[in-house]
Amino acid sequence: MLNLIKTNYKYALKDITILAFCFFLYGLNELLFKSIDSSLHWFFTGYYNDLLASIILLAYSNILLTIFLRKLYLNFFVLSVFIVLVGLYWEYVTPYYKQSTPDPYDILMYYIGLIIYWAVRKKIR
Repeated sequence: MLNLIKTNYKYALKDITILAFCFFLYGLNELLFKSIDSSLHWFFTGYYNDLLASIILLAYSNILLTIFLRKLYLNFFVLSVFIVLVGLYWEYVTPYYKQSTPDPYDILMYYIGLIIYWAVRKKIR
């Protein structure tokens, strides 16, 4: 039992690191990147946080799954369906109860975030 807890902790620690790094990058965006007047200003004000949002969601979800269901390895297809459904909800259902504007490019950013998350998890495995 103790060995299982150690294994789950090591597995969750990778996602905790990813989560912390994404929050650091979010802070940099809010404090620095958005205020820089450059050709990428549109990206940092409109899409950068969307890219980080999917990485944060996946890391956080994986931490919860690791805690409550032991180890759970989700394949790329399952994560793709999950991110697309969440993105569709955020972009096309949320405007019914919260002031926001649907943007299909946001869904693309969520998916790119998934690809980044998947690559990072494969690299640090």
